[in-house]
Amino acid sequence: MESVKTKIESVSVYRNGAEIRRKGTVHLSAGPQTVRIEGLGSSFDPDTVRVYAAAGLGCSDMRIVYPGPDDESEELRALRDKFTLLDKRIETAKLQLELWKTNGDFTSKDGVSAGEVSDYIEKLPGRVMALEEELLAAAKEKKVLAKQIEDLSKGEARPAMSVGIDVPADGAYAFELRYFNYSAYWQPLYEIRSDGKNALDFRYRAKVSQTTGEDWKDVRMSLFTGDPAAGGMLPRLDPVYLDILVPRPAPRVNYAAAAPAMGLMKAAVMEDTMAMEEADAAYEAPVSRMTTASADVRTGETMTEYALPGLKTLASGGDGLTADLRSDAVPAEYRIAAVPSLDVSAYLTARVKTSDLPVTSPVNAGIYLDDTYTGSLMVDPDPGEDHIDITLGREERIGIRHRELGRKTQNTLLKGLKVVEYTFETTAANRTDVPQKVFIRDHLPVSQNKDITVEALELSGGSLEKETGMIDWTVEIPAGGTKALTFSYKVSRPKDKEITRSSGGKTCPVCGARVTGSFCPECGTPV
Repeated sequence: MESVKTKIESVSVYRNGAEIRRKGTVHLSAGPQTVRIEGLGSSFDPDTVRVYAAAGLGCSDMRIVYPGPDDESEELRALRDKFTLLDKRIETAKLQLELWKTNGDFTSKDGVSAGEVSDYIEKLPGRVMALEEELLAAAKEKKVLAKQIEDLSKGEARPAMSVGIDVPADGAYAFELRYFNYSAYWQPLYEIRSDGKNALDFRYRAKVSQTTGEDWKDVRMSLFTGDPAAGGMLPRLDPVYLDILVPRPAPRVNYAAAAPAMGLMKAAVMEDTMAMEEADAAYEAPVSRMTTASADVRTGETMTEYALPGLKTLASGGDGLTADLRSDAVPAEYRIAAVPSLDVSAYLTARVKTSDLPVTSPVNAGIYLDDTYTGSLMVDPDPGEDHIDITLGREERIGIRHRELGRKTQNTLLKGLKVVEYTFETTAANRTDVPQKVFIRDHLPVSQNKDITVEALELSGGSLEKETGMIDWTVEIPAGGTKALTFSYKVSRPKDKEITRSSGGKTCPVCGARVTGSFCPECGTPV
């Protein structure tokens, strides 16, 4: 039986699994015979194994065979014999070295002439050096031989394909083995990079990992967006049933017990920060970010292929391989923004059109401003929104203060109403030496009940969206200056009723009520 040694030539990595292609060539004689094609991995899917060969080879039988204890190849036996002879050679050289050193002592020997002693002493250093060099070379050869035996033993311990073929003529024949292995995958990574002035660099990257038990060395690699494990079946939509919600008490968190762990985490972060500062002080040479060449993108009907450039090497069970797939320039409008009623910080944001984003579903992206990591955020390209604001980091040169100036309460006896007037002030300070435009957003409450009315009194030039109660200001603050905004409103309600407050939610498409959960509280429509 002829054996075909195969080597991994290319891999197609999916989100869950990889198709591996191996190739090998063997010289065959004309006539019917059985060929053993080696190289199946230790965790392959036997139902996916396929054999490809040159046209004209007829196949009569094909099956997976597993090696037995007596199936060691002639090549492996020859290597083991060579290893044994090398061990004996090393033992002989060690014995010779010891004898040369021992025989150099003439104190207990009689009848040895001065000339013989002189001749021995003259030859001793050269002979000892030659033997030590021989031992060193033999040790290196033994290490290489041991690795060859280990690799060959692993290869022969794997299953193989036994193929019965009819060879039309003597010659060299190439075979290709394809199979699927679920011990490999890749996951997408997203980065958004900005200099605060030009278009965003929206970078799509991939982290590839494999635990197939075999290193991939110098292979062509393509990444596919599909997942063969998910199949191709259209999802089944089940009916939705409504019932009365029985409230459950929220779980209580023991903050006292969690405090020590939080303290340890804070100490570890401070220690890492100090180490990074020390490293920066020690090394200040100018550097630039290194990236790999982008992949060749081929879009198909059901998935997209990213063919990575060059040949790749990926060790089994290692840290994985990171590759750049694509980079898109996304036009952006930059502005400094703040929502002072929630956070007294200003942020640098990039407003982009939803249609310009290279993704269609929510993704988590790392944010880099001037090559400095500022955090990560979920980029959600909601098709119902024209724009999306991407936060690039805090703008610490803009100071924000927000406070309530007071409230007035009065009862209208004739109408049986209670009226409360609220007044707030937001102050923005520009600590830079140039004028700055700052976008500020706050809101008024929105009534969901006809017995409750909300009336805006003072907006300081802000723009009010009545449906949501949002108030927007765009103010220009001079260098080193401040800008104060005051807004007030009043809420009227029946004096014998209490008001509940809820935030967030959507509008029910059927009845128009505000929805904070999965179902409309008025008509039960799923939202």
